[in-house]
Amino acid sequence: MFWEIIILSLVLVLLILYLFWERKHHQDQLVRLSPGQDSLQLMGQQVEGLREQMRAHLESSASLLQKQISDLNSRVNEGLTSSAGLLNEGHKNVGERLDRAAKVIGELQKQLGSLQESHEELRGLKRDFSDFKEIFKSPKLRGNFGEMLLEQLLSQVLPPDAFTLQYAFSNQEKVDAIIRQGERLVSVDAKFPLENFSRYLKAESQEEKNEAKKNFVNDVKKHVESIHNKYIRPNEGTYDFALMYIPAENVYYEILIRDEMGAASATEHRLRDFCFKKRVLPVSPNTFYVYLNTLALGLKGMRIEKQSREILEKLSRLSRDLIKLEEALRKTGLHLGNAQGAWEEANKRLDRFSGQMEKLVGQGEEKSLEIPQDSKEALSLVR
Repeated sequence: MFWEIIILSLVLVLLILYLFWERKHHQDQLVRLSPGQDSLQLMGQQVEGLREQMRAHLESSASLLQKQISDLNSRVNEGLTSSAGLLNEGHKNVGERLDRAAKVIGELQKQLGSLQESHEELRGLKRDFSDFKEIFKSPKLRGNFGEMLLEQLLSQVLPPDAFTLQYAFSNQEKVDAIIRQGERLVSVDAKFPLENFSRYLKAESQEEKNEAKKNFVNDVKKHVESIHNKYIRPNEGTYDFALMYIPAENVYYEILIRDEMGAASATEHRLRDFCFKKRVLPVSPNTFYVYLNTLALGLKGMRIEKQSREILEKLSRLSRDLIKLEEALRKTGLHLGNAQGAWEEANKRLDRFSGQMEKLVGQGEEKSLEIPQDSKEALSLVR
């Protein structure tokens, strides 16, 4: 719109210049044509006509320019109003976005604070876990920890009367736990040697791995021999096998699943084969849990069977008691029948005696015999 105003202004200026030039041109022509009065009069008329034309052109141009300026002002005002509205809306949107951004920043700061606290807690847990690992470097403490896990697992699955911890045999050897399965016992050992397996996992060179692996295999074989000799005692009520509780799934996997431990030569038994040969069955936390649940179901079935036998025995006793009661009732009925017959016989005799007494009384009256008063009362009682 600004450039339109400038262009219109230039056109108006050029028009004015043209009109002045046209006026001067006519004046020059009039001077050249006639110096007389007629020429002057003609020139005056022409000048007046040009003046009127110029005035009309100027008024028309001014009116047109004023109209265009008014339209331009209206458009500019409308544009400014629209721009002001857009600016206000944009300012409002920017304000809202800034508010949301401030809230998000506040939440992020809170989350960062929480993350910082969590980080500090994790650092503390890391230190505690390091201390925990240092504590369990002792084989005895680690064995006690395995026994604690075993106790928790047994108490969660089996009823209290289905197992015993630290069960002592006649040779004073104590097994970590025994499980009562039917009339016999299952021995469970939880003191598994893990030191050399940990060295095997941490070893960096192949030579160190081989050395740690060899030592671990020897430790496990010694432990299996010890379980076989100490805790498999059929003469004291145990089964001819025992369970070796391995507290780590990866160790159980290496021994029983991968089965690479202890296979240094073709003639040497693998650890799995060695365990089975000695009738010592390795169990991990997962497999032992499954075994205990299966055993719990079996114990429940045995308990139901035992209760069923007890119920059958009670029913048998009730049946015998019912037969005895029936015999007693039969005898009682027989006695009652005999008593009824005796009562009827006695009643008949009483009737005959009463008849005889009445005859005697009649005869006495006829003979005017006096009967004592107490005899009459006795006779009335007999009747």
